[in-house]
Amino acid sequence: MHTQNNKFSWDYHFNQGVLTEKICSKERFYGCWDGFFGYWEGIEGNPSSVSMSVPFRRLLENNGVWQKPSKTLSSTDISIPENELSNWKYEADAAYAAFFGKIPSWVRRIAAPFDKFQWLVMEMIWHNPKTVKTFERITLENQTQLFFALASIQQWHLQTRTMRTVLSSEISTLDLRTELSRNCNREIKLAEAITLASLGDEAKSLELYWSLLTQEGNKVH
Repeated sequence: MHTQNNKFSWDYHFNQGVLTEKICSKERFYGCWDGFFGYWEGIEGNPSSVSMSVPFRRLLENNGVWQKPSKTLSSTDISIPENELSNWKYEADAAYAAFFGKIPSWVRRIAAPFDKFQWLVMEMIWHNPKTVKTFERITLENQTQLFFALASIQQWHLQTRTMRTVLSSEISTLDLRTELSRNCNREIKLAEAITLASLGDEAKSLELYWSLLTQEGNKVH
C-alpha cells in the first residue's frame, strides 16, 4: 500500500511476518505475534539506523481494541496534508487492524490497563505466558501505578531486548513496593503505596514518581 506526493509519502506492507510502516523518512517495523514479536525503528535508506525498541505510547483502548494510528502517532510523526489525510487513514487503519488482529484478544485485554507500557506488557507475555497471572493480579489489586513507578524509575522500556526477556522471567516474583523501596533507598510505606495508587489510570512522568518516592511525606498533587 503506497501513496505519495512531493511533500508526503507513506507505505504499509507485510513481509515475512513483519508490518513495515514508512512515513516520510521514518521506518517502523512491527514483528507479528505469531512470528517474532518485536518493534524496530530507523531512517529509510539507512540500515545502520534501525534499532530494536519499545513503542512507548498508548496503543490500545481500555477494552483491548487497538487505537487508530492517527491517535497513537504524534503530529511530528505524521505531517499529513489535508488532501491526503483520508487516504492515509484508510491504509494505516487497515494495516494496524491486520497487525493487532493477530494478537490474541485476551492478551490485548490484559495489557490494556498498562497505558504507555502496553507494548512492554504484551512483549513480556509473548516471552513468558506465565506472566499473565501476574499482570491480572497487578490490575485487580490496583497496583498499576506501582508498576508504572517502578518501570519508569528502572526505565524498563529502554532496556535491551535481552534484559526485557530476563525481566519477563522475574516479574512474577517481584514485590513492587519492596523493589521500589530498594530503588529509592528507603522503605515505601503502605500508606504511600495507597496514595500512589490514587493517581489514576495513566502513567505519570518519571520526574513525578521520583519526587514522590524519594522524599518521605511528599504529597500527591
